[in-house]
Amino acid sequence: MTGDEFRKCRHAANATQAKFGAALGYTGRNIGRQVRHYESGNREIPEWIARLADMYRRHGIPRDIGQIDQG
Repeated sequence: MTGDEFRKCRHAANATQAKFGAALGYTGRNIGRQVRHYESGNREIPEWIARLADMYRRHGIPRDIGQIDQG
């Protein structure tokens, strides 16, 4: 999967970079950073991440997944 295809998955899932990163399982202060690296092509997208991103593109992100802790 290319960075552009990854970005299209995120847009189709109607998610910010931070929400998409959280849905993919990333945690921490800058969870959107990893998504930016994938979208820009700075990092190779692992196959399992690509499959999960495509699943979110097709079916959306379940409400209980990818919640960002605001506290």
